[in-house]
Amino acid sequence: MRQALRERERELEQRAATLELRAAEVAGERDERAEAARLKAELKRALAALGDRERELTERERAVEREAVRLTAREEELEARELQLAPRERELEATAAELTLRDRSIAKREAAAATQERRLASRTRRLERRIAELEAERPQPGGDAPDGA
Repeated sequence: MRQALRERERELEQRAATLELRAAEVAGERDERAEAARLKAELKRALAALGDRERELTERERAVEREAVRLTAREEELEARELQLAPRERELEATAAELTLRDRSIAKREAAAATQERRLASRTRRLERRIAELEAERPQPGGDAPDGA
């Protein structure tokens, strides 16, 4: 009977060791399940953040495209305006050139007039001196008259 008890004890010890191994496996599986659940939740959060980022980037791309369309339209508008202004600009340039010529002509005439004015002033001074000389030579009233007058 001792032998049966020992055998029974050995069987029970083996069964206990097997149960301990199984308990360790179950505990490991639980840890793995918990880790898997944690990783699954982290993956969901990461996917949600990635989706948010993708939507944000898509919206940014759309905003950039809208801005590009707006700027292209503005560029076309400015080019059309420039084409409309080109004839007026040429007209203004022609007017400016004409005014420049007129200014030069006026400046030449002013220079000629200044020269003529200086000549006239010089001539006037000479004539005034000559008049003064003639008046100085003329007999004074009530003064001595030359003989025979």
